[in-house]
Amino acid sequence: GLVSITAGCATVHPWAALIIGMIGGLVYRGCSHCVLHKLKVDDPLDSSSVHGACGAWGVIAAALLTTEEFAAATGYQRRAGLFYGGGKLLGAALLQVVCILAWSGTNAGLVFLLLKKAGKLRRRETYMAAAPEEDLDSSIHGGAPLEPAEHGSGNTSRAESVDTSDPVIEMPDATPDKDQPAA
Repeated sequence: GLVSITAGCATVHPWAALIIGMIGGLVYRGCSHCVLHKLKVDDPLDSSSVHGACGAWGVIAAALLTTEEFAAATGYQRRAGLFYGGGKLLGAALLQVVCILAWSGTNAGLVFLLLKKAGKLRRRETYMAAAPEEDLDSSIHGGAPLEPAEHGSGNTSRAESVDTSDPVIEMPDATPDKDQPAA
């Protein structure tokens, strides 16, 4: 939800921000499922879902729910979103989303093409020989980045099942000795 409300945080009412964030959560869940499970793209941080899909929804939602008063108070032109009688913001938002997708897709494609040409896009043969059917997370780290939750329908991070408690570390006393002069 946080990425979804970023575009319109200064121009929408608080109740609208809540709705944008809630819908953003649904957009994230749907896109994440599609990218990871349907398209089989290894996106261990879910960045395409969080920043791509939720960001696009946020830009569109701002064009729907922006009020003239809030837009003017933040220094923007007095334009309302579609639900407040305006319509120009929606066209601009859709164009913005298309331009961002084109720019990001082109640059990412060029980087991936260069990595492929340099032979750096695929995992090393040593990992493939050890576990050719596993993804990189499993063959190197011993597990998938997301595992199905035991209860409910969501995913759970592997970090939730790993013991992350720090061992007790003895720290030297930082107080100066009374016998030594102060620096």
